[in-house]
Amino acid sequence: MKAHPRKRRLLQPPSEFKGSKVNRVNEVLQTCTMSTEQRGRCPMIDLEHLLASLVYPEVPGKFMDTIWNKKAFAVLGAPPARTNELVKNHLFDLDVKSLVQSTVSPQIFAWMKDQSGKIASIELSEEAAIGCYECGASLYFRAPQEISDALVSTIAKDTGMGFAGRYSNGELRGEVEVFLSRKGHVTDWHFDYMQNFTIQLKGTKRWRLSSKNSIPNPIRGCTPHYSGVDTIEQQMKVHRLANPNFHYKSFKIHEVVTLTPGSFMYFPAGLWHKVECTEDSVSINISMMPSTWSDLVGDGIKHMMWRDKSWREGIANLSYTKARSKLHGLLYNLKQVVRRMTVHDLLPQGMLGGEKRVVVVRGSDGKSEGKGRRSSGDASSKPDEPISQLHKIQIDSETILRPNVLAVLIKENDLRQAQNADMRHVSTSSFCSEDSGDETDDTRASVCAVVNGTGSGIANPNDKSVDNTKNLRKIQVSYNLHINFGNEQLESASQIQFVVSRKLETAMDFLLARRERFHLRDLMSRVNEVVSRQKHIHPKIPPAQQPPPVGEVIYLLKNMVFYGKLVIETPKPESSNSR
Repeated sequence: MKAHPRKRRLLQPPSEFKGSKVNRVNEVLQTCTMSTEQRGRCPMIDLEHLLASLVYPEVPGKFMDTIWNKKAFAVLGAPPARTNELVKNHLFDLDVKSLVQSTVSPQIFAWMKDQSGKIASIELSEEAAIGCYECGASLYFRAPQEISDALVSTIAKDTGMGFAGRYSNGELRGEVEVFLSRKGHVTDWHFDYMQNFTIQLKGTKRWRLSSKNSIPNPIRGCTPHYSGVDTIEQQMKVHRLANPNFHYKSFKIHEVVTLTPGSFMYFPAGLWHKVECTEDSVSINISMMPSTWSDLVGDGIKHMMWRDKSWREGIANLSYTKARSKLHGLLYNLKQVVRRMTVHDLLPQGMLGGEKRVVVVRGSDGKSEGKGRRSSGDASSKPDEPISQLHKIQIDSETILRPNVLAVLIKENDLRQAQNADMRHVSTSSFCSEDSGDETDDTRASVCAVVNGTGSGIANPNDKSVDNTKNLRKIQVSYNLHINFGNEQLESASQIQFVVSRKLETAMDFLLARRERFHLRDLMSRVNEVVSRQKHIHPKIPPAQQPPPVGEVIYLLKNMVFYGKLVIETPKPESSNSR
């Protein structure tokens, strides 16, 4: 008897999405036209909940699961007034002169027709660009820095980019462009390497979209309209890595969508598009360029290579035979290098958030473990705060720990000695104050973790009664943790500062020098050994240098695991060989 195929249950749209009109759903474009009721409830574009306000009536979760990086998505029929706060408070009410003069772009791109009628792009000064616009040219430039940072950082947070939303030097991996387009302007077929969020503020634009001959997740755009720049061959060779038959072309069969004031469209990297202005138009585009998995893993592999002198050797004085022999050995070694790395080495849990934080950890017995708090620059809250995640990390006497192969721990005392300079004017509190969270560190995943012993034997960096750096150093020590810096600039993917009480200094020094796996008892044995030696020399050891309770050491180790200095190894099950 032939079984009937089981019918798949259709997914129901969210409640806010049910009343909207879904015009098209295909592999290239999905459009949503708001109903009258939805237009009445449509939120203003909100800088704190940006993605939710842009994709309404869709919800961010479904947008990320079904649309992000897969197809274009347009919200049509939205009320133009939803952009009013953005336009009036941050974009000078669309005054052309003010927008141009506030740009962070060193030059303004102007699009004008040449003698053949083809659109050509030229770079102009601000004054010349305004004059050309008045004569009918279209302009393209970056938005003011303040609104650009606000939009890019919020989109990075809302889309879950975390550390990948920033460059290694801390700068945001994205920008906001302003398009002042004249009626009749056409930007011919091209695609970008960024994830794009376009907001139509004034006038209308007709977009034509095609996924034919596209390159998913390109590392460069395809922009033949920038023919004056020496990029076409570079783009061609990169795209032919993914598609040997890649070529520039226009498309007769394509999707069409028209954006009016208040409309929004997302389109992914690699999607071909052509844009026509049916009337004078103003729009902004949020371009996101998150780091890729190849960036993360590639830097990690290079980081590991640098540990071996053979990989650090310069290439010179080699015959073809010697070169092949040398390279054969290195490639064999590379397999071992890759095998040593794990997900935990490359992506510690504390690196996922990406926001700058000040994390204060307290605990006298491993039970009262304090709380984490965010820097003043981030008012949002997430359920997976570090403190809640630390409770889930289990460490006991049988736990096997090993150093992260991509982590390096540096004691700040060592830096001061190496510099041979008087650093007394640099206060530890400048690194670990709640108010400085957005200013002190510009790394991709910047965290300042203050690990206090009992909470009573440590100075509060924000306590005004303790403002002498020399006194602070008597009771606390600073360490900098660097993870994965296998890039040309030697920028760390994650850089974290720990300030610990003196009683935890020996434990931290043990972790600094340790390269092999260990148990908790190995660490406690080393701590007790050092304290016993100090007692022999100085019978009266101050309380700050007494051995810490096991609970405090365990809590310190949990922080080291969470932020990536240590990795918990799972013991391999013993194989039972049957005869």
